[in-house]
Amino acid sequence: MTIMYAKVVDNKVVAVATIEAKQLDNSGQGQWVETDTDMNAGVNLAGGTPLRYNFAQVGGTYDSQKDAFIGVQPFPSWKLNSTTLAWEAPVAPPGTLGETPPGEVADWNESTQSWEVMTIADFEKKHGITVPTN
Repeated sequence: MTIMYAKVVDNKVVAVATIEAKQLDNSGQGQWVETDTDMNAGVNLAGGTPLRYNFAQVGGTYDSQKDAFIGVQPFPSWKLNSTTLAWEAPVAPPGTLGETPPGEVADWNESTQSWEVMTIADFEKKHGITVPTN
């Protein structure tokens, strides 16, 4: 069975890969630790059994005492929630449960310490990216 694993060296996630369990080699520096793409803030979004709080992120950390992956802090003002092990902005996102109107996104502005609601096209232009659509 193919499963996602994170390569952890000195508690830092240095790689995330899809690897057959029989191909894992923990004889070198670090170790491979299973991760789940459906995990976010301690919840399995697919309804499965929770595994290590969050999906592993390169540059993030692995806390072996909590058996949890913690992502990279997105902004200096964001604080780690000690229960969910997810980073949270100092101000809650706009809308019910952080939802924005269709075709719009909320984008954190660190300099004003506030959320800016904008169209997806404006978000893409601002960040130089393309947002995938389903």
